[in-house]
Amino acid sequence: MNEQSHYKQDNDKTKQPPTRMIVDWLAKSFKRNTGLHLLKDREALQCFTKTTEKAMMELSTLTQTNISLPFITMTSDGLIHVDTHYPFFNNDLTHYFNYA
Repeated sequence: MNEQSHYKQDNDKTKQPPTRMIVDWLAKSFKRNTGLHLLKDREALQCFTKTTEKAMMELSTLTQTNISLPFITMTSDGLIHVDTHYPFFNNDLTHYFNYA
């Protein structure tokens, strides 16, 4: 079962793949700040996913990570960028990492 089909079938956040949790957070944050919903844009979703995978690697050793996506989309006002910090302990990802 691939990640997307698992996500669509199960709304229990504790069972969502960790990358999808961050992608959702990033998309909601972007929509709140710009009013644009990018999860329907395949290219933007691919960029979110790629950046999230990098963030997951960083979060295995850090308490927060910077997520930066230049030129994620364009509006009549010009190019729009994503530049935000993702705090590790404000989510439910701690069980994916081993701190032993």
